[in-house]
This record gives sequence, structure tokens and C-alpha cells, in this order.
Amino acid sequence: MISPIPSWTAQRTGLGARLSPDTLEKWQLERLRQMIHYARKKSRFYRNHLAHVDPGAVTRREDLAGIPFTVPGDIVEQGTRMVCISAGEISRITTLLTSGSQGLPKRICFTRNDLDRTVDFFAHGMSTLVTPKDRVMICMSSGTPDSIGDLLQQGLACIKVSSLIYGNIRDPDQAAGVAGEFDCLVGLPAEMLYLARTAPTLRPATVLLSADYVPDSIIKVLESTWQCRVFTHYGMTETGYGGGVQCGARQAYHLRDADLLVEIVDPDTGTPLSPSRTGEVVLTTLRNEAMPLIRYRTGDLAKMAADPCPCGESLHRLDKVSGRLSNTVRLDDQICLSLAHLDEVMYAIPGLRGYRVAVHPPGQVHLTLDMGGKEAFPNLADQLKQALSLPVEITLEYASLPPCTPNGKRVLTLDL
Repeated sequence: MISPIPSWTAQRTGLGARLSPDTLEKWQLERLRQMIHYARKKSRFYRNHLAHVDPGAVTRREDLAGIPFTVPGDIVEQGTRMVCISAGEISRITTLLTSGSQGLPKRICFTRNDLDRTVDFFAHGMSTLVTPKDRVMICMSSGTPDSIGDLLQQGLACIKVSSLIYGNIRDPDQAAGVAGEFDCLVGLPAEMLYLARTAPTLRPATVLLSADYVPDSIIKVLESTWQCRVFTHYGMTETGYGGGVQCGARQAYHLRDADLLVEIVDPDTGTPLSPSRTGEVVLTTLRNEAMPLIRYRTGDLAKMAADPCPCGESLHRLDKVSGRLSNTVRLDDQICLSLAHLDEVMYAIPGLRGYRVAVHPPGQVHLTLDMGGKEAFPNLADQLKQALSLPVEITLEYASLPPCTPNGKRVLTLDL
């Protein structure tokens, strides 16, 4: 099935039949120049941050390197100065808890237009997974106005698909009783795996995983257990939730190009990387009115897809996101452990519903496993040590763990 996103992009950019990688790049750079003018005029932060940038000199992607980055700490420390509108024009403020900057929250502001563009993107992206005859169970967020769950429900209503905002999975048995009535489930990867281990007889036709890193091992478990097709979505609150979604080929993400400009840079130097190389994802919001983000360093690791999409569309796509910079810890001078690598290994364990990790440098990784009451495998610690290629001690314990984490996304931290 051809992705609906490029045709949506053609409409929203006004390029129509002229849409191509070259015409899209020219359109995005023009929008970027306009956004720089807008942000400098309306925002106290950007007035200083972009003071030395000449928008007229940004005519090629290579010229983006002359624009300074923004980072999550800017939102924490300068958030009110980044806003480009009056308080009365703000339709929603989303607060995100952080682990850095003394744990101060990030507050992201949106206008009604900002939110409506997200609804529009969700409507078109979800048309890959569902039709009006399907019902969707949204296992994330809440039903509060303009939460991500509510925006997704609004988008589904635009394509005449009925849905229920169930929220995060806290009682898997209860969730399983409800999920049997739905054709499509939307949720966080770890919570969907927990549900699959609890209720293997569910038969949704499609599943959409979003809001966290998606391990291939979880996709394999869901598809084999539920006999369904699993799609993934990439996005973040800071840029308006929606970012990119897979088509029927279920490979790389077709991007929200009418609203976002995506770059990949070297995490250490900030130098732009070629499409074949993995680096940090940098996003620029091209039409956000309330709080534009210009060259925002996401902390996510990915690369651009090298080959054209099997669906036939030729626009650039974002390849699989391979984790977060912040979710890698150093055990000693030579050994690192990433949550993404750990997830791939752990979620492939038959019967595992969830796990927790405590890292004790320099020599121990302690894992708590929820096997749903089943017996553990003999020599599992040794097998994990080999699979993870870690020359450190791995200790295991078994316990019942909750399906969801308090803040949704799981993090890897040191237990010092």
C-alpha cells in the first residue's frame, strides 16, 4: 500500500504534482527562512539566539550548519522566552518531567492551529492501518482535551474510524477484556508486549507502537503471538507529537515533511552526516506558532533510509530509531551498555512480560525479571552475559512488575 503521507505533503506544501525531493527541499528551506524571521521577531530567546544568522544565506541543506542548535535545556531554562505568542493565544501547555537540569520540567506550548496540524497528520497516517469499519483502542495518554490520546481520537474521527481512549495499561487482565472488541491497538512497546504475554489469544489486525523506542524483538513477539501486523510511529511532544509513520511496507518512517525538517548530525561534533550514517536526529518545526524549535537536538539516534520505499514513494525517510543517547551508561573506560541493546536481548526471552535493570559500576548489572509466574531458564544469567557481550557480573531476581512506568518512557540509569 502506497503511503498517504507524500500526497498529504504535496497538498499541505502546495507543491501538488511538482512534489519531489528537490522541490520539497526548496520549500522547506523557504519555510525555515520564514520561521527564523518569525522567531526572532516574536521570541526574546530567539532574538538573541539567532541574532547572527542571515536567513537569506540559508539556500542549501549544507547551510543549516551555520544555524545554532537548540537543546532540551533551552526549553527548561528559557521556555517562557521561547514562546512567540501571548498567553491568551496558547491552547495547550504540556509538561514533561526531565532527569537533567535538576529535574525541572519542560513546558511545551501549542496554539489551536499547531494542534490541528497534528490531528491532520494523525488522520492521514492512521489511514494506513485502519478503515472506517475498524475500531481502535488507544492504550496511552488520557482523554483530557488535546492530550496525545485525544488528538489521535480526533484524527481517527476525521477518517470516520471509531476509537476508545483506554489509557496506559495498569491492569493487563482488565485491558485484555476490553481489547478483544477492537481491530487496532495503539500503545507503548513495553506495555503491548506485557499485554501479549498476558493475553496471547487476542487477535487485533494491526498494532501501532509509539511514544518510546521500539525493539525489533517486541515487534516479533507481537506479530507471532497475535498474528497481526505491527506498525511503528516516531514523534515527540516537543515538535507536536506526530513525526513519521510507516506505510504498509513497514520499514522506514514517511516523515511529516510539511511541518518538520529533519537532519542527522554527529552527536559529538554536531557536523551533518551523510544519509548512510547513524547520528543524532535534529528537528526544526516549520509551522509551529506557539513555540518554534529550530535545529532542536532530540537525543534520538537514527539515520536516513538509503533505499527508496517499496511502496513506490521517493521522498526521503527516517530509518529505524536505534535508541537514545541518554540511555547509554558507561560501566568502565571500555564497556558501555545501552537500553536499546538490552531491550533487544531481554524482550526476546520467551515468556518475559517485563524487566527492570540496575547498573552498578564497574562490575555488576542486576536484572529483575517478570516471567508471569513461569519458571526461569537454567543458566539464563550466563546466556544473557554472552548475548550482551558484557564481561561483567549479571545477577537476576524474579518478581511481578507493573506493566507501565510512571512517565511512560523507560530510562537506563546508574545505581551508584
